[in-house]
Amino acid sequence: MSFGRYVLFAVGLVFLAGVLMAIQGATTNNVAASGAVQTRWTGSTASSNVTEGGNITLMNITATTLTDRWAVYYGNITGTIVLSTSTGNANIYSWTFATTNGGEVCMSTGSALTYSSPASAVAATVDTNFGMGSVADNVASTVGTANCTLVLSSGTVTSGIQWRHLGNSTFWTCAITSDGATTKNFDSFCTNISSTGKYFGSSTAGNANYELMIPTTPGSGTETYYFYAELG
Repeated sequence: MSFGRYVLFAVGLVFLAGVLMAIQGATTNNVAASGAVQTRWTGSTASSNVTEGGNITLMNITATTLTDRWAVYYGNITGTIVLSTSTGNANIYSWTFATTNGGEVCMSTGSALTYSSPASAVAATVDTNFGMGSVADNVASTVGTANCTLVLSSGTVTSGIQWRHLGNSTFWTCAITSDGATTKNFDSFCTNISSTGKYFGSSTAGNANYELMIPTTPGSGTETYYFYAELG
């Protein structure tokens, strides 16, 4: 075998390794029908006050409105790391993934992202992409301290914009853009996989491996999101 053929094989192996290690599409399993929480707030009951002609009443009002600009997904993660053929039907070797190994979960309206050159998103741009408008619950009003860090095989995002979840949640959502574009289908919303995470309604660590709070376009009906994962 010639020296030239050795060089060609080595270059090809490096190329394939880069492709296989990238964040990839993830298979979902909706368990809401089996009893998991999939609810939305239905609003408060209207309060009343009795009055009559001639009365002048001071009435301070407190109101809560359900947002139509955000949604939440949460759950657990199982997976396998494989050495396999291109069709995935012949594994040479496989390793069971443990959430203690870490990794990332991302959601995007884009269906075929490669996550090349990931970078922090810009709140105002995401607001424009999702038609949020200048309202109290847009992205710019939700972003907290810009310090999220995601270490993807295709690149690292540091000091990214993020929003911290409330309730009992231990998660935050990091907004990034990738694949050389900043339009809606190239925006992604990611979090690090946690073996000790708590979702918004949990009081026990380890009840959720991820939780993501994602934007939705107001007044457009449903929004289709695609799931991506990179196992550590």
